[in-house]
Amino acid sequence: MSGSSNKTAAAGGGARAKRTSIFQRVTGAVKDMIVGVEEEEEEFTISAPFGFQHVQHVTADPRSSTGFSGLPPAMKSVLKASGISKEEATRNPKAVLDVLNFHMEGPPARMPNNRQSMAKKIKQAVNMKREDYKRNFTDLKKLGQGASGVVYSARDKRNGKTVALKIASLSELSELINEIGLQSMSKHPNIVECIEAYQSPKDVCIVMELMLGGSLTDCCSVSHPMPEPLIAYVTKRMLMALAFMHRQYRLHRDIKSDNILVDFDGQVKIADFGFAISLTTEESKRTSVVGTPYWMAPELIRGQEYDNKVDVWSLGITVLEMAEGEPPLLNEAPLRALLLITINPPPKLKDTSGRWSNAFVHFMSRCLDPKPDKRSSAEQLLMHPFLRNACSTEEFARFTRAKLGKK
Repeated sequence: MSGSSNKTAAAGGGARAKRTSIFQRVTGAVKDMIVGVEEEEEEFTISAPFGFQHVQHVTADPRSSTGFSGLPPAMKSVLKASGISKEEATRNPKAVLDVLNFHMEGPPARMPNNRQSMAKKIKQAVNMKREDYKRNFTDLKKLGQGASGVVYSARDKRNGKTVALKIASLSELSELINEIGLQSMSKHPNIVECIEAYQSPKDVCIVMELMLGGSLTDCCSVSHPMPEPLIAYVTKRMLMALAFMHRQYRLHRDIKSDNILVDFDGQVKIADFGFAISLTTEESKRTSVVGTPYWMAPELIRGQEYDNKVDVWSLGITVLEMAEGEPPLLNEAPLRALLLITINPPPKLKDTSGRWSNAFVHFMSRCLDPKPDKRSSAEQLLMHPFLRNACSTEEFARFTRAKLGKK
């Protein structure tokens, strides 16, 4: 459940679901260009990831229109469409090639360790029923549509409860197994519950807890940033969920406001396990870009080995989003944003007029340290003084009701 599929447990459309769709459109356009190049040069094939240490004939060349000589046609087309200027490529050749590798080849495999055992546990956690979900659910109302399915609210005939249903094509089953299994194994008050799943001859239905407030995205506004006590409240609950996951050696890998759901009674829960993995997994779940560009940690983009600190970086960007209404670099083209994340200093709170406490400023520096080994863990951040500023559950509930229209 990635991107706009976060509506699995939220009512409403989400004011800025266009974020992921922008990246998808750019990626689609780039793929179209690549297809065109491949049609012209039928013998061309994409080799292993490109980098100075692996492909010696790709070199920085300020005389070239892209800043490189020896780039394959497909990679050259991607670079030209990326928004990355020749000057940026000339100043940062290694970083640009790292970003291109990441975009075209996906992230590197995680250190192998007991993959078969973990895969077995995930399958055992999937409560898949071989029957038509419509036997048990009625009153379906469409909430949204993601890359891998359509999301509805529905009433469970067996107990009268309202739940969220994600309906996907049966062709998605192999990819959904990991998502369903890891979410089912992650039972926590701040993680959306995966209740059960159905497999019919045509589709797959995932039944989940419904969060009526919607996503955190709808609470963020450039003109009306969230007050610090509310930010601290949401952050603490995100950290509690991540600390739980990380203790179980699981990574979410797509933390952002779209995947944080809220309710009118003050609940805050992490959703969308479409990119989640276990650290014992031998390889990344997907070959496409993992996560959403603007929230990605620099080490993940560079193709370095990474651990749960990538979730901490993404949390830091989400906290900035609550404070400023949108994540840094949102107005940049996705591929150029990836480059800037790897070469720029880490982002900071823009408002220096004293709006934010010193504890908040320091907290952000601990989340967004560019060196993963220096970056704080979720458990360490739970002890940070900034979280003492958190408002009460009742105060946050009043905020969500006022912000999201619940009287």
